[in-house]
Amino acid sequence: MQRKAYFALALLMLGSAAAALAVSWTAPGRELDQHAYDFLFRLESPAPWRPKSIILAIDEESLTKYGGLTGIRAALSDGLMKIAPAHPAAVAVDIILPDASATDDSLEQAFAETRNLVLSSDLLADGTWEDPIPRFRKHAVAVGEVHADLDKFDAVSRDIPLEKAGARDRRWALALATSAAVKGSSILESPEDLVVGDTHIPSSDLSGRVMRIRYTPPSMHGIPRVTVAELDRNPA
Repeated sequence: MQRKAYFALALLMLGSAAAALAVSWTAPGRELDQHAYDFLFRLESPAPWRPKSIILAIDEESLTKYGGLTGIRAALSDGLMKIAPAHPAAVAVDIILPDASATDDSLEQAFAETRNLVLSSDLLADGTWEDPIPRFRKHAVAVGEVHADLDKFDAVSRDIPLEKAGARDRRWALALATSAAVKGSSILESPEDLVVGDTHIPSSDLSGRVMRIRYTPPSMHGIPRVTVAELDRNPA
């Protein structure tokens, strides 16, 4: 009788594990997993810290001021020139610039005067890179990749790949490349982790170098943000 009870218990445990695995592959199971993940992260909220970065945004008002989407490079070059007196440690441009335009002269001048410039690239579906044009790229200390995996159920990014490779060319994530530029350090890697200056990132190459995102606590109101249009009205 005792052997039968142990056997039934083992079957019950195996059945429960199989059922849990099957449910985890369904949409409700995936959504429940994400809710549990978010809940546990809120329980272990990081202590508030002073942000060391700021977002210079090109919003609808800024685009209108510079003539719409065609004026985005003019807005970018004007914004970079306006923040230059603040001597930023590095500038990451989250705009891919793969084509030439009529405003390239002013933008190239702004890039040339920007310290530790990091530009963006994106891995296309055919495995090739969409890169900034050479006249811009030559002024950058690095070109980072900007791939993001949005959750298909709530469109939230909970992790980011720290590297992407295509056409025999590997790129570090834009944020990681910018961090290395600020620290003046190379990115050291092992199969289990990455090291940038005094920052250690546990990230296995078997998992694709994925890093979980710890968003700023609500009490911090996020990273400071100013638009190009606001900066134009009030350069201070």
